[in-house]
Amino acid sequence: MNILHFYRFSILERMGGTIRYIDNLCREMARQGHRVDWLCTTQKMVKSPLWTELAPGYNICQIPVHSSWLQKERDYFRKIPEMIDALDQETGYDAFIIHDPLFPWLYDRSKFCKKIELTSYFYISSYIENAYNARYFRKDLPDWKKGPDWGKSNLRSIIERYIEHANLLHSDRIIVLAEYTRQMLTDLHGADLHSKTHMIPSGVDIHRFSPATDKNAVREQLNLPHEIPILFTVRNLIPRMGLENLIWATARVMEEFSGQDIRLYIGGRGTLREKLQMMITELGLEHQIHLIGSVSEEELPLYYQACDFFVLPTEALEGFGLVTLEALATNTPVIGTPVGATPELIKQFDPDLVTQSIQPDDIARTIINCLQQRDQLLNRWDSRSLIEKKYGWEVITAQVIDALGCA
Repeated sequence: MNILHFYRFSILERMGGTIRYIDNLCREMARQGHRVDWLCTTQKMVKSPLWTELAPGYNICQIPVHSSWLQKERDYFRKIPEMIDALDQETGYDAFIIHDPLFPWLYDRSKFCKKIELTSYFYISSYIENAYNARYFRKDLPDWKKGPDWGKSNLRSIIERYIEHANLLHSDRIIVLAEYTRQMLTDLHGADLHSKTHMIPSGVDIHRFSPATDKNAVREQLNLPHEIPILFTVRNLIPRMGLENLIWATARVMEEFSGQDIRLYIGGRGTLREKLQMMITELGLEHQIHLIGSVSEEELPLYYQACDFFVLPTEALEGFGLVTLEALATNTPVIGTPVGATPELIKQFDPDLVTQSIQPDDIARTIINCLQQRDQLLNRWDSRSLIEKKYGWEVITAQVIDALGCA
């Protein structure tokens, strides 16, 4: 098959769960013998599309768009459809997969050189997530700015909801990664979409993310302390990730284990970094909590292997949580809040690792329980077996290809 994917950003310029998911899916599709092109945008100062081969049969095509907001949107809605048509005339695609809810809506598929169906992914509602972030930052604005900001945010939500809804209605099939997102889809966009929705979970690279044979050797490689309990999370430092709650929870954990050395390492970057660092300093937790910034692709599996527990403190809108799968693939227990799809994953292994709520006290209580029985829990833990059987990319990609209906 010749398969075209579209997402506005690419693995070449950004990181994140959705981007890593698309990249892994494309790689496995290519490994299975399909030709895969990923079309995206770039703000690099180039005059023509940039082609990059990431693996045999897997290429990324970056379309240059302007850096200013208005011109960038104009370029986006004009250049993307033009490039799709040009690529299809050259290649003749068998499948077109959209991962971007704000794709230029109602794209005219009659221009494809052969009959082709449109598959859309619904990871999470884009307009709901953007509205959530806007509300968070609005509370810190001066009063005279709150009204105009609310109006701007509300108008943006209306436009984004229309585009998201139109794209989903226009699609022949929709893929969701969890029952949580399937329910969100029908709640927001109508039960009529249920009949064309396929639930296929994310996959994980079980070769790259594997258990450590010597945890202390991995800690040595990362310059982390030996023997002591280590907690780890990696998230975009944005409001819905619940990192402020995790920092408050860690303060309560340290009260319980007074005098003991316990560390929390937070990977990632984003708009909340300065605020999180200020919280850490004010709570006097500079020794216990470390913001380590972006974690490289090479070091990410090592951090999962090195820690005793991975913590997912999400406050809202957890569409799936690829990091949860990655941690579980390294046979590391995951403590998570009862948000989004997190319970669907964690309860397969140990329901007690799902916190009672997103509140710091409840997160702290679960962490404390895990640390108190650390040795027993780690000795009996086995998440790897089910991950290998159910979530390997070879298995997941076969399900996606089957859903496309043109294998």
